[in-house]
Amino acid sequence: LEEGADIDKVDGVGWTPLMEAVMDDMPELCAFLIEKGADVSIANERGGTAAMLVQKFGRESMVKYF
Repeated sequence: LEEGADIDKVDGVGWTPLMEAVMDDMPELCAFLIEKGADVSIANERGGTAAMLVQKFGRESMVKYF
């Protein structure tokens, strides 16, 4: 990020680093990305946002970040 990486760069299916952090159950990384300005409203190709993934997969430790 310090060298200009896009914090919201989407991959081939529309997933952001924040979505990947949710799926990998990494609450500290979620907090870091959000603190650094990650856009929580970006939706993937299926219309799901990182917050929706938190709910869908029961990532209770991450709810407070959204």
